[in-house]
Amino acid sequence: MVKVKTGTAPFSSLLGGITALAALSIDMSLPTLPAMTAALSAGHAAAQWTLSLFVLGFAGGQLFLGPLSDRVGRRPVLLCGLTGYVITGIACAMAPSIEVLVSMRFLQGLSACAGAVIARAIIRDVYDRQAAAAKQSILTVVTTLAMLIAPIVGAWLLGITGWRGVFALLPTVGAMVLILAMLIIPETRPVTTEKRVGVLHSYLLVLREPIMVGNAFVAAFIFGGLFVFIADSSTVFIRTLGISPQGFSWMFAIVALGQLAGSLLNRSLALRINPVRLVRVGGGITVVATVMIGLFALWEVNLYALLLAIALYAFALGMTNPNAIAAAMVPLPQYAGAASAVIGFLYFTMASFGASLSGYLLPGTVKGMLGIMAGFGTAGIIVLGLLEVYQARRAKVPVCASEAQN
Repeated sequence: MVKVKTGTAPFSSLLGGITALAALSIDMSLPTLPAMTAALSAGHAAAQWTLSLFVLGFAGGQLFLGPLSDRVGRRPVLLCGLTGYVITGIACAMAPSIEVLVSMRFLQGLSACAGAVIARAIIRDVYDRQAAAAKQSILTVVTTLAMLIAPIVGAWLLGITGWRGVFALLPTVGAMVLILAMLIIPETRPVTTEKRVGVLHSYLLVLREPIMVGNAFVAAFIFGGLFVFIADSSTVFIRTLGISPQGFSWMFAIVALGQLAGSLLNRSLALRINPVRLVRVGGGITVVATVMIGLFALWEVNLYALLLAIALYAFALGMTNPNAIAAAMVPLPQYAGAASAVIGFLYFTMASFGASLSGYLLPGTVKGMLGIMAGFGTAGIIVLGLLEVYQARRAKVPVCASEAQN
């Protein structure tokens, strides 16, 4: 194994690349959905299931793999997951029917989740809270770059190879990431003499931490809103509004640029400003973007104004979520794998739920997509407000106790 220091750019970039596999798997397939469903004689709802079941597998697998990494180590779980991703990716590219494709996408999500859950745990193993927030922003930056290029590459490759060629590229990328992970990623699980508790006990400990649960829900709801756009935008823009796959890919890139800008700004501020304050700033921007999206769901607006509102929402996510995730990972460092699993499960369960809703509530319409986005954004804002109240009350307790003693 090549020795690479954990604080170096190659190490952080590879963690970002491992995490970005999910974005590649989802976003590269978006331009292919209309052509893929036509080729396999499937409907719109079936196309949404190729996304929502991938995300569901991605969410559910983390509940098992996170605690497993606390017991056997980060590295073996990561390498096994990446191997499974390559195998299931090949099966997706060769799927003879929509039923087989949906099944393989679920298994592909189960395999891909190892990268996300282990990357978050490794960051908690190696860095303190403020440094962790900055590193989480790097993961978001790399993932967002994947979101930027994936639809463009998918649309370009679709015209040359068809939808199967797009799906075949995913295991190829996965194989390269697997080789790099084998060479670079060390074992980072903290060495401890304490007896490790069982999986259920570790989850009970994690779920008893309001700071962890609250921040996890904030990140999950806000991401769920953006994922509604990710899941439904290709149908809305390509099929409903008649925009070409290439034109859609550039519109999608505008939104991804919004998230990239938020993540880069957060990375530059995270080491100098308390992450709690950055969450508040991101939450304030989320309020503005959610109100705009909610209003646009009621009244028709210019397409570019619509994209601006969604890009602002993505910018707010880039500011809010890295800090919320870092805060959620703080309370129980010895159970970083379990905490990471809970965060990932909530994150992608909300995404899967949003994708499913978009397939059944006013499917393929601008109003349906925006209305569901606004609902998720509002839920995230409410949870963030409740978390602020809880933290304010908890901060007053030591002061009151001291005054009582005096």
